[in-house]
Amino acid sequence: MPRSNGSPQKHAVIALVVGLIAFGAATQLLRPPTPPSAQPAAPPAEAPTPPIVEPLVELPVSEQEPLPAELLGEGGGQGFDKDAATALGSGTASVQARIKGPDGTPLLCGATLYRVVGPGVRALTPNATRTCEPDGTLRYEKLAAGDWRLMVQGSGTTLWDVSFNVTEGQAVDLGEQQLKDGGRIAGLITRDGQPVPKAQVRTSAGHAVLTDDRGRYRADGAPVGEVLVRAAKEGWGGGGTVVVKKGETLTYDIQLAPMPPRGFIGLKLDSKDGVVVVSGVTPKSPAEGVVLPGDVVVSVAGQEVGGEVDRARKLAAGPPGEALNLTVHRGDKTLELTLTRATIEAGR
Repeated sequence: MPRSNGSPQKHAVIALVVGLIAFGAATQLLRPPTPPSAQPAAPPAEAPTPPIVEPLVELPVSEQEPLPAELLGEGGGQGFDKDAATALGSGTASVQARIKGPDGTPLLCGATLYRVVGPGVRALTPNATRTCEPDGTLRYEKLAAGDWRLMVQGSGTTLWDVSFNVTEGQAVDLGEQQLKDGGRIAGLITRDGQPVPKAQVRTSAGHAVLTDDRGRYRADGAPVGEVLVRAAKEGWGGGGTVVVKKGETLTYDIQLAPMPPRGFIGLKLDSKDGVVVVSGVTPKSPAEGVVLPGDVVVSVAGQEVGGEVDRARKLAAGPPGEALNLTVHRGDKTLELTLTRATIEAGR
């Protein structure tokens, strides 16, 4: 007797299940595709974390002045009291200047004011009152008497760095200054392939900065064209000439190499009324007691300098131990002076 394959009720249930499955599949095939806007949003990609750019320490280091070791934390000497320096913004003097951009429009508030607290050393911005007027006039008030330095720069412009002196209650007007188009120089300073922190980086445009903890430096406001860049630390140095383009950042890395001993005479030179004037003398330097602030430099090493500060500095540079002849005007007298270059100590 043949075996039964199941009751009619069982066959009906199986047929119903198969039909439902087939109907669901067909419905899925006939359903219109989901528009892109209805698609579930993908989780947003994690934005990269921007690198932290540490601030650089700016120093007005001249060609003839060693950098004070105490500011770098590399030696003794008179300490650098930042609190005392910033407290100097509590006097009765003031300074103002009218600043314009390359196109002649007023340039507002692109400035930093420094207190000069020693040869080659600037204090941080003091607690002075600053105002910026629509015509480009920049004014600082509540300045203590003494030497100051004003640095002005707008976005994409050159750097204007000017020194001035005020007495209590005096109002100094630095006049009008129109900045030029500029660029930026930045890079890495290394020695034996390793980054060099707190290396001095200077340019022929007047920049003087220290590298950060990773050996990086940045010089904003470099003029368009050829600029000489030099770096040094502890008897090692290097550099060269670069070409800066308008509105661009030029990357220039420097590998330091051992340098021969350098000499200095301890003079700070500035241009005033078309002549080169001694604006400062470094204590305990070859120039101390021989050259006086206010002397007008006529010739260096037997060559006239006119009003060219850079020429005077280059002529004054040389190895230590050699004699250097200067001709200066002091009042109505012309003096022939002789200095012997001293050695810049290692680590300075």
